[in-house]
Amino acid sequence: MLRQSGNPAGRPSSYDPDVHCPIARAMASTGNPDNLIAQAMGVAPSTFYLWKAMHAEFSECLEMGKEVALKALKRTAWQREPWV
Repeated sequence: MLRQSGNPAGRPSSYDPDVHCPIARAMASTGNPDNLIAQAMGVAPSTFYLWKAMHAEFSECLEMGKEVALKALKRTAWQREPWV
């Protein structure tokens, strides 16, 4: 049975893009794994992965944060490489 909002019957989602996207981006940008980001948001990892699948903006926020972390990691590795 579908409610008028289009969501299946059951508990309404607690997902709020104005709250969860900035948290996801900030935590991902410091290299935190998905399970710790989910924990910080107070949701189960299964809910976190559902949000990633159902909300493109949430997934994009995570990817933007992970790109920042990857660039920082590459920069650090490059600076530490003993170029002779």
